[in-house]
Amino acid sequence: MIADRKDKFEAINKLAIEASDAWLTSIPGDFEVRVEALPSSTFPQRLRDLDCDLRPEPGGERILPCAITERFGRAADGTLVPITAGSTLPVVHRVAHAGIVGVQRYSFLL
Repeated sequence: MIADRKDKFEAINKLAIEASDAWLTSIPGDFEVRVEALPSSTFPQRLRDLDCDLRPEPGGERILPCAITERFGRAADGTLVPITAGSTLPVVHRVAHAGIVGVQRYSFLL
């Protein structure tokens, strides 16, 4: 029944939202559920643990609001300077920017 599939979809979507590194991209109630996840995400394994038969799909990209983080220290004259590798300056300011990240895609049947 479509109501059962929508309930299952809602429960899985709640898990994805809690994970914060995975997204369901299919329509609630559809037979096939499509998932996007960051490569470091444990969400696909969690779905496997719930007996979802995940099928890998071709990867893709997603725009995230905070994919890039710049860190700044304060120079002797008080200006902000970017923190570079090996820098000993303490981080006094962070700026986050949107950016494109690669995602792994999967699908499974409800």
